[in-house]
Amino acid sequence: MENASLAVRMAGGVLIALLIVGFFVSVMVIINENQQKKQDEEDLRQVELFNESYKSYENRIITGYQLLSLINKAIDYNTRMTKESKYKNEDFSFVPIHIYGKVIGTDAGGSKMFPNQGNATKYQSPKTKDGVHYIDLNEYYTEAYVKASKDTQNEFKNMYFKWDDTKHVSPEETDAKGNKLGDVDGVGKVYEMYFTEYANN
Repeated sequence: MENASLAVRMAGGVLIALLIVGFFVSVMVIINENQQKKQDEEDLRQVELFNESYKSYENRIITGYQLLSLINKAIDYNTRMTKESKYKNEDFSFVPIHIYGKVIGTDAGGSKMFPNQGNATKYQSPKTKDGVHYIDLNEYYTEAYVKASKDTQNEFKNMYFKWDDTKHVSPEETDAKGNKLGDVDGVGKVYEMYFTEYANN
């Protein structure tokens, strides 16, 4: 009888211990879930804050001078992130931002280009979006614009451009190490913006 009573008490003790352990495990799970939720909310807030400065260029017509500011913003971001990244070349742990543009109409030679664009520069290989060719304005700026005369630079500044599209990093996109580059809730950072020359006449 005593053995049976002892066995019951031991079983009760084990059950209580299991209940206590289960309680603490449940509490830790809830704490971890709340921390993850807070981190996701902070990540989303940071992404929205990041994207906010680019939204001011959307759904409107801007001058070449304003477009230059956007191009410089993208180049500065890419340069800073490249320096901060612990990866090199194809292993960047961030998605560089590129601004793309195209001109409309033709000149005497049969094709119109950006001021001082030339024919031998590497950005002549166009980016195709929906069957339309755009050039990389980041490269145009560093390869042609900064080397142009003041008059040529002013020619670009006095052009007008309309916003075409903005692309965001997909939440599923990963870098070469398998790290996710996208963000929560389907909201990713801006990584491409497209503009077309606007005929102001």
